[in-house]
Amino acid sequence: MKLIAPAYYPQFSCIAGDCRHSCCIGWEIDIDADSCARFLALEGAFGARLRANIDADGEAPHFRLCGEEERCPFLNERGLCDIILTLGEEALCQICTDHPRWRNFYADRTEIGLGLCCEAAAALVLGWEAPVSMICLSDDGENAMPTAEEAAFFSLRDDLLAMAQNREKLLDERIADMLASVGGVRYQDMTAWGKFFSGLEILDCAWVELLSGMDGGRTALPGHAGEQLISYLLLRHLPKVLDGEDAAVIVSFAVLAFDLTQALFAQCEVQDFSALCDIVRLFSSEIEYSEENMYAVFDEIASS
Repeated sequence: MKLIAPAYYPQFSCIAGDCRHSCCIGWEIDIDADSCARFLALEGAFGARLRANIDADGEAPHFRLCGEEERCPFLNERGLCDIILTLGEEALCQICTDHPRWRNFYADRTEIGLGLCCEAAAALVLGWEAPVSMICLSDDGENAMPTAEEAAFFSLRDDLLAMAQNREKLLDERIADMLASVGGVRYQDMTAWGKFFSGLEILDCAWVELLSGMDGGRTALPGHAGEQLISYLLLRHLPKVLDGEDAAVIVSFAVLAFDLTQALFAQCEVQDFSALCDIVRLFSSEIEYSEENMYAVFDEIASS
């Protein structure tokens, strides 16, 4: 079995206390069974602190969030994790170890990538200069083969990524090629989509404020950020066709996210790379990290 990742993946590292939008604030942090057992059995003062901050009620054990900000109880005043500082990074529960990584599983490989809800990941992905390629991080030597369905999927994905990254054409021309190849749709009225997104489950009120300011204008994204955003969305979400989702819906979603980002970028007072990363981080947090919201968007695209 191989572990495959985008070429930028090995360059990612958490920026810890320098992060302006910590994943340890505002997110419920579930604790996997193995980690929970270790935490509950830990002796000493830190073990007592762990036990005092674990809520075992509900579907899964989780840390009790603190204050109006809903901070993890182990996020200290410097923005650092007291679990790491006291016990080492290997002591983290699985969700904290994994974040912001995502995985897609196939017969012959696992593909791993970085979610854009993390500001450091967003900066790395959107700022990547080269067309994105996939690299092998590890290989255990097993000679598994993709299924016939997966082989067809990989062929489709390769074709779409080649179109998205064909720098001999303007990005709008590449988008037209992609949509035509699968029968997808490109939407023009981002104001209407802004109202639709505002009606979904909301995590951060800043997202609604951002959506409400759109006036229909769009501004081109800097560098190759648009290409990288579309490529990322294809890598992360196109595998849903193996679960029965329509490729036209996924490609239309990727283009919609790109167009919405342009519209949101247009209203920024300072149109710089940092502002772009903030927009994409919010989009990812509000849409990609809510299965309910994701499939609401897919359903809207499928029915339009």
